[in-house]
Amino acid sequence: MKKVLVLSPYFPPYGGGGIIRVHNFVKYLPENGYNPVVLALKPQYYENLYSIKDLEREYNDSVKVFRTPGLEPVAKEIKEKACGVKEKSYRDKILLSILKKVANTFLIPDRMILWSPYAIKRGIEIIREENIELIFSTSPPFSTHLLARALSKLSGLRYLVDYRDDWVGNSYFGTSYNAVRRSMEKWMEHVILKGASGVVTVTEESSELFRRKYPDLDIGKIRLIPNGFDPDYFLSRSGDSDVSRNGGRINFVHTGSLTSKRDPIYFLTALRDLLREEPDYANRIKISFLGFVHHKHQEMIKEIGLNGSYYQRHNLAPEEVASFLKNEADVCLVFQRRSEGGSTAIPGKVYEYLASRKPILCMDDNGATTKLLSNIGSNLNVAYDDVKSIKVQLKTIIEDYDRIAERFDWGTPLLKRYNRRAHAGQLAKFFNEVLGVKNYVDDNIPVNV
Repeated sequence: MKKVLVLSPYFPPYGGGGIIRVHNFVKYLPENGYNPVVLALKPQYYENLYSIKDLEREYNDSVKVFRTPGLEPVAKEIKEKACGVKEKSYRDKILLSILKKVANTFLIPDRMILWSPYAIKRGIEIIREENIELIFSTSPPFSTHLLARALSKLSGLRYLVDYRDDWVGNSYFGTSYNAVRRSMEKWMEHVILKGASGVVTVTEESSELFRRKYPDLDIGKIRLIPNGFDPDYFLSRSGDSDVSRNGGRINFVHTGSLTSKRDPIYFLTALRDLLREEPDYANRIKISFLGFVHHKHQEMIKEIGLNGSYYQRHNLAPEEVASFLKNEADVCLVFQRRSEGGSTAIPGKVYEYLASRKPILCMDDNGATTKLLSNIGSNLNVAYDDVKSIKVQLKTIIEDYDRIAERFDWGTPLLKRYNRRAHAGQLAKFFNEVLGVKNYVDDNIPVNV
């Protein structure tokens, strides 16, 4: 068993959507010849948005997790206000505005750079004590890749970088930065990529963006490993699409965070307008949001008035989310706009929706998510901010749900592409290529769905 140092400042019990990818790599790499040794930030520094304690119980006994402090203050209360967990006062808004300006000026590429002094020291110790053979970093935050390069230089080990979201060229990061900072970040990214032995992306659109940005980059070291679903959570066939279980209501479900940037406002506006035109529909639908919901969205939901048919839960374990999707959901929701990197990003939830075999109402700016869904025959796709079209789709689903649901019973060949257990095997094969090890990873790991 070879050992790989996994750099991920955010790590379980932190349970944000992006963390599930690295969580599953760590979970399944040991059965593919690699023992992950994780270096992460201590949990007290995490924003109080997501906490799933049981995730760490899924790891092989050989997995080790080391944690360090950082230079950033813990400051739980101000972080909660910044994220929308708590409402901000006028004074808070001024303070946060100042802090944001300071961070954007001095903390490049992101505030997690303040973790680096502790992480470099502990990382070198771990490399020596654990006989590490390879370094693997995942982002965002993108300073994690700078850390990987620094540890590589100090230890002589090769490193690979995993981009869950794009950095330079992604409008979600740095749209308000000045030209000097943008140039610095492009230089940083170029240096990271040139030094890396491998670059992992989650969509073909992301791979193509790298080729366009850096024509001198060896395209042979770019590897696509998409997001997916954990087969442990989807062991049995999903529940039948039977709306009678919800009192005859069609349950529209969204999993994951709804922050100030990931905004369901156009969906909620379309729903409000539809209910004004067709008041009886209030008795035919249910809305379920599984994850953090910003207080401003909560307020709008109250204004719509859903006759008590709104359900919201926070910090559910992945298997609980999977169970809800299989047995309670009727329609799955995607909110993905271009300003969130939607042109190249596909949220991990999309693959879980596919595994649940339920209709997907996708509100996207005609980006990578729409392209994927259209290619496989999922045609409930509308522009993110097109309230009129969203309203039409909602009405169509309500009036003709049974016929629509029949088209979303995806077969195993499609789902096999998005099995996270198999993805860990693909990553292990990439590790072997980088280290010059003969590949022995089984390409035919079963998909238990």
